Amino acid sequence: MLCPCTYTSGGEKMEKKQELKQTKDKAYSAYNGISRNYKQKLLYNLLSAVRSKDRNRFFQIIDQNINGIINTEDQKKFAYQLSQEYENLQGPQFESYAYAIITGILASHDPKDKNQVEDEEK
Repeated sequence: MLCPCTYTSGGEKMEKKQELKQTKDKAYSAYNGISRNYKQKLLYNLLSAVRSKDRNRFFQIIDQNINGIINTEDQKKFAYQLSQEYENLQGPQFESYAYAIITGILASHDPKDKNQVEDEEK
């Protein structure tokens, strides 16, 4: 028997997966082209905040970071989304959302790694 606290209908589950994919894609777009070293330190700090379940610290880190690099429309949209989502996310929802952001940042490419990415696609 399913625990009522974790049960969601199929439609709700698909909608949440789609929202997480969109979050991942926005993080990817916002951090695509940022250097690997810059992202490495950011990811370490974000993972530390998620592991300790410190939602406030996670959003503080990502907010300071994204506001420091805003140059493109994608980065502006991502910063706006973060400000909208902050109050709504608690517990497991926060963790899923945070890992979607982290996955998007991990998937983004450093322009210096373009040749490496092209080699992997072949």
